[in-house]
Amino acid sequence: MDRDDLVKTGLRGYGLEGSAGLYASDNDWHNPSQEEYAHDPARTGKLLEELGYAMDGEGEYYSIDGYPDGIELLATADTERQAELIKKHLEDAGIKINLRSVDSKTLDSLVGEWKYDLALSGHGGLGGDPAILNKVVSDMVSFNSARYDKNSDLNEALKGQLAEMDPAKRKDLVDSAQELIAEDIPALPLYYTDSYWASNDLVSFYFTYGGVGSGVPIALNKMAFV
Repeated sequence: MDRDDLVKTGLRGYGLEGSAGLYASDNDWHNPSQEEYAHDPARTGKLLEELGYAMDGEGEYYSIDGYPDGIELLATADTERQAELIKKHLEDAGIKINLRSVDSKTLDSLVGEWKYDLALSGHGGLGGDPAILNKVVSDMVSFNSARYDKNSDLNEALKGQLAEMDPAKRKDLVDSAQELIAEDIPALPLYYTDSYWASNDLVSFYFTYGGVGSGVPIALNKMAFV
């Protein structure tokens, strides 16, 4: 998938390209040393062949037993534009995609029950305390979580950063967690959208450090209502 194209075309430039380790590049916790994956359709084909996929007789799509008719991609009305781009990117690389548009509640339900091949899903943000990494990676209940606990080193880093009181040592643990997340990719962030708001300047809005709630980077915060 061409994440740069998703931002430039799908978001009309109003966003940032996704980082494999979850945190956006403009976040103070972002680790620039994490693995990133460039858009490379030719390498995609080689990797698929190594996994046992073969090009069909017409030389158009790769296939394997169990996926003769393509892979289903779930999206909602809000993300159809991006989903169409993802479909194009994957099909250009030889992966046939069947796009299925559903309402947000249906998508959340299917993702929560693991009843999907690919799903374009999102949430408020990762602007808050790094504890959010534990919630979106290893929480076994939330549908916004990858529910991934197969890497003992990652589990240890995530658990350790919650208890670490030294800021520098905690940053090292969060950096390590991002590198491990980027290596295993239990979920792949595709893009981060920009947020906008309007004000008549009668009230001076400001950002609560780390966003609100679980780290949503919007202007609303508890002080705006005092």
